[in-house]
Amino acid sequence: MRIWLPTAFGASVLVAEIPLVYAAAARSADGDRALAALGIRVAVLVVVNTPALAPAPLVAVEAGIAASGHRRGLCRRRRGAPRRCRRHRAAGPVGHGRAGYHPGSRTGRKEPVVAQQTTTDVVDELTTDHREALGLLDRIAASTGAVERRDLADTVIAEVVRHAVAEEMYVYPAVREHVPDGEKEVEHDIEEHKELEETMKRLESVDATDPRFDELVRTMTEQLRHHAHDEEANQFPQLREHIPHDDLVKLREKVETAKKVAPTRPHPNAPNAELFHKLVGPGVGLVDRLRDRLTHRSS
Repeated sequence: MRIWLPTAFGASVLVAEIPLVYAAAARSADGDRALAALGIRVAVLVVVNTPALAPAPLVAVEAGIAASGHRRGLCRRRRGAPRRCRRHRAAGPVGHGRAGYHPGSRTGRKEPVVAQQTTTDVVDELTTDHREALGLLDRIAASTGAVERRDLADTVIAEVVRHAVAEEMYVYPAVREHVPDGEKEVEHDIEEHKELEETMKRLESVDATDPRFDELVRTMTEQLRHHAHDEEANQFPQLREHIPHDDLVKLREKVETAKKVAPTRPHPNAPNAELFHKLVGPGVGLVDRLRDRLTHRSS
C-alpha cells in the first residue's frame, strides 16, 4: 500500500507529526499485525513529505483497504497455490437460510424478514454525541486514577474530533443552505471548533498527573458545553423546521459514515473545510488510527 499525504491544505503539518518509526514499523511483524487488525493488507507503506508534492490537493491511496473496517472478498492464496478470488455470497439476515427469509419459521413457511430502519435524525445523533462527550469529561473530573484519566481523555478527544469533522462535512453545509443567516452561524461554529482543537491538542500531550491536565479538562468542558448549547438551542430546531425529516435521517446516515473514517486526533493547523475533509480526511484518519493502534491509545 502506498499512501501519499501531500503538503497542500496544511497536510504537511499532519505528516510531520508522524515519526519515521511508524513508516518503518509498517514492515515489521508487529506493524503488519497492527495493520491487519485495522483491516489493511500492506505491501509497502510510504509516507511522503516533500515540497514537490505541494501542488497536489489530494490524498491518493493505493491498496485494497476499507478505512471503516475489514475489506471482504480480497484475493488470498498460499505461496505456490493457484490464484483464486473468494467472492461474496448473499447471506440471509437471520441464520444461514436464504436472504430475506427466516430459516426456522414457526408457521413452516418462508416468511419475509423486514429490515428494521431507524428514523433517528441527525439532530438526535449530534445531541447524543454532545451528551456522551460531556459525560466522559465529567468522568475524568471524578476519577483519581492517572491511567483511567488518560484513557478517558484520549477517548473523548477522539469522539469530539470525529463529531466535529462530520459536522463540517455534512451538517454545516445544510445549515448554510437552509438556516437563516446560516453562513454567519457556521462561521461562529467553526471558530468554536478551532478553539476546541487547540485545547484538545494541548490536552493530548499533557500527562494526567500534571496540574495542567485538570485545567485543560475544565476548559474543554466549558467550551464544549457552550458550543453544544448554541447548536441545540438555535441551529438544531431550525434544521428541523426547514429540512424534511426524511432528509435529516439521510443526513444522520452520512454523519455516521463520516465518523467511521474521520481522524481521531486534533489537527488545529488543518482547514475546517468540507472539501479538505472529503479529499484528505480519510487518509489522515487512516494514519491516526494506525498511530492509535501502535501506541495503544484509546480512541
